[in-house]
Amino acid sequence: MTTTTATGLDLTIKGVTDSITIPFAFEGSSADPFGNTRLGFEGSATIKNT
Repeated sequence: MTTTTATGLDLTIKGVTDSITIPFAFEGSSADPFGNTRLGFEGSATIKNT
């Protein structure tokens, strides 16, 4: 499985902006009905409500 991270993303909640990093994993690829290649990635982040 190939993994990577998206860094430097700005997330703003209730007027407070912070830079976040989200890890992603490559899940696979497939052709759509029009013959184009589609890639699938999975990533997640947790927001602490403090």
